[in-house]
Amino acid sequence: CYSALGLVDFDNQTLEANLAIIEEQIANMLALDVTEAIHDSNNNGLAIKKGEYIGIAGGTVKSNDGQFIECVRKLFTSIEDMDDRSVITAFYGENATPAQKQGLRALIEGDYPLIDFVEIESGQEIYNVIFAVE
Repeated sequence: CYSALGLVDFDNQTLEANLAIIEEQIANMLALDVTEAIHDSNNNGLAIKKGEYIGIAGGTVKSNDGQFIECVRKLFTSIEDMDDRSVITAFYGENATPAQKQGLRALIEGDYPLIDFVEIESGQEIYNVIFAVE
């Protein structure tokens, strides 16, 4: 959690106090993933077609759509307290396109204007994007 690192105070707090801060931030962090389906399937009540984007939260498929941004929008909407979050960090995979990145920026600026948005090129090979939501 990047935001937890900003709360650590090595000069004025004990190691235990700093660890408690970090553990609290980690407990509140969500990991979300978006990738392309590699085959047709039915998962969590969703009929998924090969090539569609799927949104995953906590190991469970929460959304699918033929359009990347719509899949992300549905994934974010599936998170009950999304509006109460403060930071979204996007770790882009090597297959994330410039159009997907631009669309994601527009989605977050439009739908979640009070949430800080951080973008990192991770270069990982499987997911178009991995989100750390804090």
